[in-house]
Amino acid sequence: MKIDFLRLLRYGIGGYLLIGGIIQLDYIVILMGAIMTLMAYFNVGCFGGQCAPNLPKNNNEKQSSIEDVSFDEVK
Repeated sequence: MKIDFLRLLRYGIGGYLLIGGIIQLDYIVILMGAIMTLMAYFNVGCFGGQCAPNLPKNNNEKQSSIEDVSFDEVK
């Protein structure tokens, strides 16, 4: 299990919201804290741009090879 700064940050924010929601009996905050904590536990979700696609390092590289497509006219 890889632990990095953003994952620890998610744990911290989620735990803070979860404990604060339990103390204040605010169910929306409890739900938000639970979601944040589970996102950190399972390491899922887009937090801090971690789910951004990998862009090619060289602009000359083609992102995908598209072949010529022939179309037939339908009347």
